[in-house]
Amino acid sequence: YGRLHDRGRIRSGLEWRKEIGARVGNSLRGRQRNDCPHHSVELIIAMNISALIPISEVSQVGEARRRIGSLAINIGLSETVRGQVAIVVTELGNNLVKHTGGRGGSLVFRALSGEEGLGIEILSLDQGPGMSNVALCMTDGYSTAGSPGTGLGAVSRLSSCFDIYSLPTGGTAILSETPDPHGVEDL
Repeated sequence: YGRLHDRGRIRSGLEWRKEIGARVGNSLRGRQRNDCPHHSVELIIAMNISALIPISEVSQVGEARRRIGSLAINIGLSETVRGQVAIVVTELGNNLVKHTGGRGGSLVFRALSGEEGLGIEILSLDQGPGMSNVALCMTDGYSTAGSPGTGLGAVSRLSSCFDIYSLPTGGTAILSETPDPHGVEDL
């Protein structure tokens, strides 16, 4: 199967992630459409499933926000955290449109589960011009596109884990993880 399917490989990221396919400890109240609405329903998250959304125009940012928002609803994130995830997706998606010289990029996302609760991981990838000074680009009010310049700072503040890797003329990778410590919300 090759490297992608090698479960023995070293995994990176936060320590709070659980094993792939781990069962979430919280249970959900049964819905009316279930045969027995008074029984609990157990939620199982397939942590190894991720999705990629290519973004090269503004309309695709809205589609990404809807798809990732749907995942956030399906795994039971609170309304507050769903709003935070929507802001992160919008900012990262708009950056892919504005700062890549028309080349665009991709948002890769997946659900997370662990001690800090459920959450969403978003990875923004592009092959644009990159950032020559990441610290300056992170400063609120700094913009190379004539915008307010608060996007990366907002993404950083809304993320429990945030990282940027950028090469001038080589592209940028931005990682954002947004957990929901309040557990699973009734769906």
